[in-house]
Amino acid sequence: MSEQLSRLQAFLADAGDLEVVAPPADVRLDYFARFARLAGAALVATQVAAVAAPSPARAAVPTPSVSSAALSSENSVAAEKTRIVAAMRSVQDLSARYLSAGRSPTSARIVMIDPEKLPDEGPLAFIEPGEVCRIEGIRTDYSRTDPRLAVMADTPATRAFVLIHESMHCRLGPALMNHVAQSTAPMAYEFAVRFNESSADAYAVLTLARKDGIPAALAVLDRVTAVREAEMLLPESEGHHDSRDTLRRVRAVLEHTPERLDSDDAAFSLAITEALAGASTALERAEPKEYRVYLQSADYAADMQRFHGTVEEMARGYLEGAHGLGAPKVILNNLFMAPRAPARMSPWGLLAKLRPAEHGFTAATLRKDVEEITRSLARDVAASATSKHAIADNDGPAPVHASLAGSPERHAVSIGRLRSRLDGVYSGVLHSTGASELTDPAADHENLDRPGL
Repeated sequence: MSEQLSRLQAFLADAGDLEVVAPPADVRLDYFARFARLAGAALVATQVAAVAAPSPARAAVPTPSVSSAALSSENSVAAEKTRIVAAMRSVQDLSARYLSAGRSPTSARIVMIDPEKLPDEGPLAFIEPGEVCRIEGIRTDYSRTDPRLAVMADTPATRAFVLIHESMHCRLGPALMNHVAQSTAPMAYEFAVRFNESSADAYAVLTLARKDGIPAALAVLDRVTAVREAEMLLPESEGHHDSRDTLRRVRAVLEHTPERLDSDDAAFSLAITEALAGASTALERAEPKEYRVYLQSADYAADMQRFHGTVEEMARGYLEGAHGLGAPKVILNNLFMAPRAPARMSPWGLLAKLRPAEHGFTAATLRKDVEEITRSLARDVAASATSKHAIADNDGPAPVHASLAGSPERHAVSIGRLRSRLDGVYSGVLHSTGASELTDPAADHENLDRPGL
């Protein structure tokens, strides 16, 4: 096996930034076969056979000319290497542009999929032992995936949205998992999942607004809102991705108070606060009614007290985390591109380091903001419950909650998943003002017991 790996490394000597991923011992027997499928079975098999075959003693003969077929195979392999390098570098460029702000408690490892392979696999974030967050299922072209994902990520901006969204799961995952583990209320999981997905949607849109401008971010927001609304029309939808209230709040910020988004740090803090309000509203509206009962219970009050500490943990991870996300390790087809080395700093750059970075929030101030939102939400839920009881006695229509009206206010663990199969198949095109038609509601799709993107 070591001889095969040596030949493989020699074969990739001209691959530039690419290196061979050393496989675990239990899968090494299949490793060379996997590479053969990548590089071209005929060419690799020929090389292996030539090395393995005994060489009979004979007089030296002139070297035959290279056949056109061999040249064609070499050109094909060279083109494949070029394609792989370009795809991996494009993800590195996206990461450098959109993921460099702030820190993270985990380091990012992005595992890509060739566009034509595994159409049912959607983006997924895992927290692994050793402070590693694996972001799987990233593509440079989503058009050959299932229709929902193809619609959500059909432009460069929406593809960036998917990557930013998953990166937010890497930032918040450890704190949220600790929060759920400490709660004794089953509904705490439902709240955490909705907050997890809503904050990731919010952070992606707000980051796009910072990097690409508000008009570009609003266009992506419209697309994502249409997808989320279509999901909620499905009777099988569990509601975990119901970020509609959060997205409405984000739109209000971008359209009416854009000065609040005055730094990259503000994108993170706004994603936390707007998602808290939006996810709570979504939970209040959700069925069954046990969700609303939970919001008025002592369990919810206790969970929110713990959640305030969770937010502090999230803030410290962003401000002081051990890892940056802007230069991840990228993997594709059993090859990896190492993180780019940081640019050499001029000696004059040391002067800039003397002044500590200024952030728009601290762990304590973000916690204070969240505590005020929690108190406000508790008052709104209590008032809403009282009004509903009073109106029910009069057989009148139920009131509309203020936030529903658009008020601008040691094992790997899955923390986020874009469900590529949603117990229903989209047909037609999703528009920013509405949802597509739904077909095949009885299709046999996967049952997932973990949260999605």
